[in-house]
Amino acid sequence: LAKKYSMPHIQCTQDDVVITSGCSDALNLSICALLNKGDNFLIPRPGFSFYETLASRYGFEVKFYDLLPEQEWQIDTQHLRSQIDKRTKAILINNPSNPCGSVLTEDGILRVLQIAENYSIPIVADEIYAGMIYDDNHGKDKF
Repeated sequence: LAKKYSMPHIQCTQDDVVITSGCSDALNLSICALLNKGDNFLIPRPGFSFYETLASRYGFEVKFYDLLPEQEWQIDTQHLRSQIDKRTKAILINNPSNPCGSVLTEDGILRVLQIAENYSIPIVADEIYAGMIYDDNHGKDKF
């Protein structure tokens, strides 16, 4: 798995791999490792309802950032930035989107990465549907 997910600029080792019993468990583990009760994480709107369920279970708060329907459900990065406060501990990105089915553009991802870097906030990437992109380039131009 480490070899499969390594890239020229990011080399993964076996120490970087955690096996979970599904995506929901991986999200649970990731969010719980980053947040304490009263902290918040940013999630897309519209988005997968499990994120709110996870937050309520542990006393975490969610703050929503908008997806723009007129821009094929890309992230409104200005709105995302406006949701960050001192208790924001993670930005969750769901790509491809559930329920919208949209795939983020490379530029959109880079803008979110820049915001995360500027505020030193980790990104939790829910990419459970990454293998279901049906275009001529298998989504390589979108990730």
